[in-house]
Amino acid sequence: MGINSDAMIFTHLEPHFDRIWVALKRSGKRYDSSPDKIIHSLRTKASYLNDCAFTELVSEWDEVPGIRPHFDRRSNGRFISVDDVILLWIKKVNFVRVVSNYLTPHAIEMLDEQATFDFAPHASVIVLGYQFNEVMELRRVSFSPPSRSRPAWYVDLEPGDTTVIEMPSPGSQPIRPSGLRVTRSGTQMIIARPDPDGCCPACVSETRDTFQAGRGHDGAFDFTIEFVIGSAPISNRVFRSTRYRVRFQLDCVLPSETAEST
Repeated sequence: MGINSDAMIFTHLEPHFDRIWVALKRSGKRYDSSPDKIIHSLRTKASYLNDCAFTELVSEWDEVPGIRPHFDRRSNGRFISVDDVILLWIKKVNFVRVVSNYLTPHAIEMLDEQATFDFAPHASVIVLGYQFNEVMELRRVSFSPPSRSRPAWYVDLEPGDTTVIEMPSPGSQPIRPSGLRVTRSGTQMIIARPDPDGCCPACVSETRDTFQAGRGHDGAFDFTIEFVIGSAPISNRVFRSTRYRVRFQLDCVLPSETAEST
């Protein structure tokens, strides 16, 4: 069963954002402290880091009501269920939040949102994706639906204010804020069309969840550029990013003949 919006993420996972960030940050340090890391192949590194991530998340959520780890023998997969509604699939993702995975039959089933599990029959699979930099600092955690390409929506956790607040009483533990910046995806579309009153394209801005480019015609270029810019605050720590898709429709006039040089 799939989720077509990020609303469920905030309902069931927002109370755990800090725990998730802290646990995955520990997993990076755990891997980085391994004496064998210098001999690891890229595949071994990815597997070992995923082991660390799963272990630290399970440890962080130990005895938290509504959270349970699961092991699927058929696929040799590991998951964490939240309130029997969300099934987290912990994976390394790239900068556009695409899962790093060999396309085995089970992986294809997962990415196409066709997988079902007896231990969580009514839960929706959500990718809990992580990204580390070259020195194993956690750069981003993302939640998104499984997809073979760029996901339809996402929620990102990124570093923000990391100030530690000391507790006033002697012997008490300081508050350990993750300093998270939370970003929700949004799509803003700008279509550039030929302006009948001038030589410059006229831009029309529309907000949509999806965008389908039209077909070109003879003597014209029709292409789309997509980028993300800016963010708008939703609350004191939740931001909505804006993804822009700019479609250009430019007429191209080709000379019918070439003048002879004299």
